[in-house]
Amino acid sequence: MNYSSLLNKLYTEMYEPKLLPQDLLDNLSHKNYISVDFYKRDDLLIGNTKCYLANGVIGEYEYIFKDNKLIRLEAHNEKMNAEILYDRQEEISKLKNQLNTQLNNYSTVS
Repeated sequence: MNYSSLLNKLYTEMYEPKLLPQDLLDNLSHKNYISVDFYKRDDLLIGNTKCYLANGVIGEYEYIFKDNKLIRLEAHNEKMNAEILYDRQEEISKLKNQLNTQLNNYSTVS
């Protein structure tokens, strides 16, 4: 990925919401969605969704928002084990590392 693309992706990760709480409510119009619930914890807004997956199993997802931006998405199974599907800080760190690598490679070539 070129430097410009990485910068654009980094900007998106840092400043764009990606998904809004309203989007979760809109999902209720889909036949496979069972429920969408919200609650606050400190300065976070937590959205929990339940829906039927393609295999008929009920999937549960936890969306964590801060300042109206999605910062983390987790999938939960029947045993309440969590799988992290998205973590904004982790994505930002990866992109920064990629940018630094490209900058270092550029400076050694120049």
